[in-house]
Amino acid sequence: MGRTELAALAVVTALAAGLAGCGEQAAEAEAPPPLPTGRVQLLASGVSESRFLALDDLKTGDGAAQATVLLIGSTATGLDGKSAMVLKRETIDCAAGRTTAETAAYYDAAGKLLRQETINTGRMGRPMEPSEVEAGAACGKASQGRVFAGWQVAQREVQSPPDAVKASTATGDFHTQAWLCAATLRGRLNPAQPEACDRAVALNGDDLAVRLDHGFMSLVSNRLDEARTDFDAAIAKDPRNAAAFFGRSLIPAIRGNPAAGRPDRDKALSIDPKVSQWVEATYKVQVADGYR
Repeated sequence: MGRTELAALAVVTALAAGLAGCGEQAAEAEAPPPLPTGRVQLLASGVSESRFLALDDLKTGDGAAQATVLLIGSTATGLDGKSAMVLKRETIDCAAGRTTAETAAYYDAAGKLLRQETINTGRMGRPMEPSEVEAGAACGKASQGRVFAGWQVAQREVQSPPDAVKASTATGDFHTQAWLCAATLRGRLNPAQPEACDRAVALNGDDLAVRLDHGFMSLVSNRLDEARTDFDAAIAKDPRNAAAFFGRSLIPAIRGNPAAGRPDRDKALSIDPKVSQWVEATYKVQVADGYR
């Protein structure tokens, strides 16, 4: 959530409290929305935060959309100086580009609720800001953002782990090891902990995101048979996983036979034409121009 949006939330909340003190009864706060465990789609990612749409919570009809939006800071206190994540619920008037009935819940990096707000924007609501790209996705415009399985996977994708996680000795905690693995591969952890990838996949080899991370870690470490095992497992779990097909296509190329990897490469690009750019940006690997 950007500074402008956070400031606007604070102002609106203050105004609502003032009105309540002038004879109007303050509305009771809704129960805090739980962090999404279903599919979340990455809509936008910036230096300070990333914005996801909870696909399984989306409701549409009569020209409106009820959306749940998850904002994840790039650091564990990156949102308002205290919060790792903010979960917003809002009703969007798709034709007018306005939003109302907003609530916001603030969470720490472990998913613990810190505070919540009910934001009274009135019957007419307010115009949505350009940064609130969920309006287009929620109202039916095509969106090509990657989809992740729940808030913890999304968090590992975009947020640097806090000091407590970096220093953790909980080698048997899956989320901790998966987070350290993801941060290592994305260049967010110093010193790197590649061994966390081995621990994470041993703890839960069914986790698709960890399989991909372990596969690319094995790939760049020249453990090509392990990489193939990981990519095969990812494809078996998700037959349309472009990153897994693309990663598998690189194995014969590394072994000097790029032609043998072309079918997997072509399959990957047919699913996601930008998968090579995502692999390069995420895993800090270089792909030859002729293989993109």
